[in-house]
Amino acid sequence: MLKRVLPNLIYALLVAGILMVMDKSYALSNHYFIFNLTFKEFCYKLAPIALLISFIPKQRWRFLFLSLILLASLFEYIHFSYFGKNITAMEFGLIGGNGGEILDAMKSMKAMMVVPLLIVLGGGVALWSIEKIFAPKLFHYPKWYLVMGGFFLFLILQINYVLHMKLKDHHHAVLNSESKLLYPVYHRHSSRNFFVVLNYYLWGVMPKQILHADQTQDVREVPKLVHDTNATIVLVIGESLRADKFSLADNPLTPNLQTLQKDPNFFANTILSAGTITKVSVSTLINHTNTPNPMPQIFSQKINLFGLAKEAGYHTAFISAQTRDQLKIIRDFLGLKYIDEYYARDDFSKEIQPGGYDDDLLKMVQKRQLLHPKSLVVLQMRGSHEPYDADYPKSFAKTNSDYDNSVLLSDSVLYHLIQMLKKEVKGEFIFLYASDHGELLGERGKRGHGQFEPEVYHVPFVSYLHLNHQREMMQHIHDIKCHFDMGSVILRALGYDEALHFNDDRNITILNADLEEFSGYGIALERNGTITQILKRAF
Repeated sequence: MLKRVLPNLIYALLVAGILMVMDKSYALSNHYFIFNLTFKEFCYKLAPIALLISFIPKQRWRFLFLSLILLASLFEYIHFSYFGKNITAMEFGLIGGNGGEILDAMKSMKAMMVVPLLIVLGGGVALWSIEKIFAPKLFHYPKWYLVMGGFFLFLILQINYVLHMKLKDHHHAVLNSESKLLYPVYHRHSSRNFFVVLNYYLWGVMPKQILHADQTQDVREVPKLVHDTNATIVLVIGESLRADKFSLADNPLTPNLQTLQKDPNFFANTILSAGTITKVSVSTLINHTNTPNPMPQIFSQKINLFGLAKEAGYHTAFISAQTRDQLKIIRDFLGLKYIDEYYARDDFSKEIQPGGYDDDLLKMVQKRQLLHPKSLVVLQMRGSHEPYDADYPKSFAKTNSDYDNSVLLSDSVLYHLIQMLKKEVKGEFIFLYASDHGELLGERGKRGHGQFEPEVYHVPFVSYLHLNHQREMMQHIHDIKCHFDMGSVILRALGYDEALHFNDDRNITILNADLEEFSGYGIALERNGTITQILKRAF
């Protein structure tokens, strides 16, 4: 019997060896990718899986299984090349909800795909060669379906484990040694990491999302409207602009805004974002939430900034330099029924001669004559989103970095918008800007956003005020620590009795890449008016 299955054993060892060589090859090309496959992983995981495949009688079915393994490794390599980390379960859900952002990012990832593609193609050729050599020699168990039945039984047991995990306590699960069945680990083969977290997403995360099992947060009541105000309120939401790149401390990327530093009505600082992707940060900012699971509050729209502005008698507008397709990830959370004028980039040509960049927002504001009393105008920039070379005109190509050139354009747009407000608004106005999140530019081998890193959750904040109660509001502006605080200031400007907790001992929530804490979140501890530390939760 041993002699009959010997070709299968050799086949399995060679296949497992090729898979190991693939990971080793990628590790040599990316020193952040840790290659530390253990003897146990090889002998008890990779080789047995390959042995099971060898018993399949049809060659096309064997190679189908091998192809799926190759594709899983390819996705892991490409993901790691860009993000500097393995794929996690939540990202399978994000792929469906953020397809536009992913496609944009992939345009700048072409060079990063070369090495992963070469490695996987090389592995594919090697596996096909083994197939051609061993196909006539492989022993096929007469009742091979029993072997596959055993494999599927193992899969069912894994699914059962996930379904019975205490999924509400992610922090405990991460510390639990059994969490290896849920999360990617560095000593597991890339393809196994892929299928493990896919399994977790399908049977652990997705049902929870569908059933909304975590919606336990209370919905805050609407603040009372106590004053009739008449201001022009402009909120500008940036895109992927990190705080250090927008510093006003002798920064060559902010030449325009630096000229305003001596103006007592102007203030700039670094604050905390509400989330690490656009969907999360914009949704929580517009709906004024500060909890680990903001979905109940968002769905209630009780404290939607546009809704409360309408209640206070304000004219509302939302203008985005992003396309309707790009806006689909936040559209349902904005409160469209409360927005009087809604324009995406696709609509600009009906109103102006668009140039294709963020300065089109200035043209739209002027054309629609939005800077009148009792108006709330929210502008969303394209900012510094990938691909960076599409975010600025040639006239701003003043550095060797596409990202830095996009920052230069943001500096110019914000400066000219402030000048426009000073010139055209005769009464009170308040201007607030903050980026939705920052961006990783290669730090620790990571790029992009959607990752809980300081470069992503620290964002620039800029303000300019002209109000009757200037001194009081300016003090509030100086105390802003996060997106939530910006919403509080806007509600006060609209005339609501929104309680301000600036400088109180409090916790500030920083969500990661989803609105239901599946991808984890952070808690910033503010004590005596200072952020003392930022703690990770549910990672």
